[in-house]
Amino acid sequence: GAGEKPEVETPEAYLSLLGVIGEDFRIIFSKIHGGIIEYNYLGKSLIKEVPKPNFYRASTQNDTGNKYGFRYGQWFSASLYQKAIFQKATLNEDGTSVEIIYQHILPGNVETEIEVTYLVDGNGKVDVTLDYQPSAKQIEMPEFGMMFKLPLDFENVEFYGEGPMENHIDRQQGTMLGIYQYTIYENLTPYLMPQECGNRTGVRYADIYNKDEIGLHFSFIDDAFEFSAIPYTPIEVESARHPFELPLPYQSVVRINKIQMGIAGDNTWGAKTHDEYLLSNQEHYVFKFSFNGHIR
Repeated sequence: GAGEKPEVETPEAYLSLLGVIGEDFRIIFSKIHGGIIEYNYLGKSLIKEVPKPNFYRASTQNDTGNKYGFRYGQWFSASLYQKAIFQKATLNEDGTSVEIIYQHILPGNVETEIEVTYLVDGNGKVDVTLDYQPSAKQIEMPEFGMMFKLPLDFENVEFYGEGPMENHIDRQQGTMLGIYQYTIYENLTPYLMPQECGNRTGVRYADIYNKDEIGLHFSFIDDAFEFSAIPYTPIEVESARHPFELPLPYQSVVRINKIQMGIAGDNTWGAKTHDEYLLSNQEHYVFKFSFNGHIR
């Protein structure tokens, strides 16, 4: 129940793992791999890989005409090749939560850092804080958030936010706040050319779960967030020019963002996303959200 004290497995300094264990969950953090390598709830492993900050979205057909990839390619590599360095793990004074902090160093032309803090309580709820100060020397990010890779059987989604169809900060006038459901396959919009798709804005919570109704529950802390769940990463979508070039689905990919740039301008031959729908390269960004194992 609320306020339970988590059991913390604190390894010796030379070991690379730290575990937070409760009645129904087990969360394993890795110093070497830079984050959560295991989130087990009711005996079910809920993640495939370490969740990582993500800064890149796949291009749209509008973007191909305005050379989106050339401008934002540095954020492509920053999403793929960032290096996470373990900072510290602290049992809070009241003994009811554990705080684990990593510093993520971004490669290439970006050469900046983002701090990621995990606060784990006795029920297995993880509060995540992404803290990033952009550099005015760099072009703005296409998106600011975190990407999770889940087993493929996590294919069902329910969310409370703007819907029912996909929408973005510059394409949301026809939406209505409500509770909606979809599968990750339905959320892969069948464009002639694979491109960014499936996003929802103004999301208060989102559940992604398997046929046994076990899954992850994402919820906002300070502000509503943007959310998408499809069978592919932005990189896989970006690499395909026809639907048949996409690989066979092998995982569920969740992206939870503070914000994603608009999906581009007014034509397909050079118009860019309007300035008011871009992120800033000078604003200090802090994004907070929670996730936990959940049975519906």
